[in-house]
Amino acid sequence: MKALGAPALVIYLAIGVVDLTLSFLLVSAVGADRVREAEDWVLDKLEWRRKDGEPGKIKKAVTDWKDNHGGGGHKEVKEVVHREEKGPRPEPTGYSAIATTAVLAYAIHKTVLLPMRLGLTVAVTPKVVRVLQSWGWKVGLGAGGTAAAATASKAS
Repeated sequence: MKALGAPALVIYLAIGVVDLTLSFLLVSAVGADRVREAEDWVLDKLEWRRKDGEPGKIKKAVTDWKDNHGGGGHKEVKEVVHREEKGPRPEPTGYSAIATTAVLAYAIHKTVLLPMRLGLTVAVTPKVVRVLQSWGWKVGLGAGGTAAAATASKAS
């Protein structure tokens, strides 16, 4: 694979660009409301707040329930969260939704689709190099190793 290093890198990066673009479009197609739910979940797990100081929806529901009922109990918390989710959802801001969509798409791109990218690169690279060499390009092993050896053997 050392001889196919540069073509393999170019093919891997090209597949990566297509992969990331498709991931972004898929996450966008799922919808901004789902992205907002994922964003709320992450913010709640990290115990962060939004720029406007508003905590995530789940954190707010749990805090409200604790204030009203004064303690533990998981069944009631789930019911409060479930009722809260059925209410109207605030529309995500443009930048927030795009940034979160991009982060989710990048996470899918880097984790879930990595084996597909690597396998496709390994499977396609030799064939692409052979086609490019048949067109007269000096890439892969024929760029230096085989051609130089052939020339040296003809000279002797």
